[in-house]
Amino acid sequence: MVVNQVRWRPPIYGSYKLNTDTSLDISSQQIGLGMVIQDQDGNMMGSSAQKVKTNSTPKAAEACAILRGLTFAFVTGLLLVLVKSDALEVVNMIKSGKEISAEIGLFVGDIQELLLCNSGCLISYVSKKMNVVAHNISKLALSIDEDCYLLESYPPCVERTIVLISLFLVLWFAFNKKKSHR
Repeated sequence: MVVNQVRWRPPIYGSYKLNTDTSLDISSQQIGLGMVIQDQDGNMMGSSAQKVKTNSTPKAAEACAILRGLTFAFVTGLLLVLVKSDALEVVNMIKSGKEISAEIGLFVGDIQELLLCNSGCLISYVSKKMNVVAHNISKLALSIDEDCYLLESYPPCVERTIVLISLFLVLWFAFNKKKSHR
């Protein structure tokens, strides 16, 4: 039996990782954007829940979340080295460097510019399993009246997930430390 191992990977010391995701409410034509910025120890350095009224495509919504997450990090002065999204096609469009037409092209071009400004920052795909915190924040965004920006904190709706991730990290680091001393 093959088991897929899902493991959190920290950014390098002194830098940060951004995860983004979206939730769509088709009936109200609203998109919830969720973003979370973590340091090398998994600590929450920033999070944001934002709601956008739009009839955009799901890909454009994911690109919007990435762009707003990058903007949030840039404004707060957090040096990103990694941006993660579970929207594989969008990540590939951004990485391709090609000019893209239509609605999503505007987002992709701006994202590419911000990545260039933040030299050394990479974007990559992450599985939905490893993007739960950003996803839960995006679901929360659909229920709020005003955009929410938190520094060194996170919304209460993701507290249980954060505690479980923290517990996992403590156990993982302890196991690997013990393993390396053998």
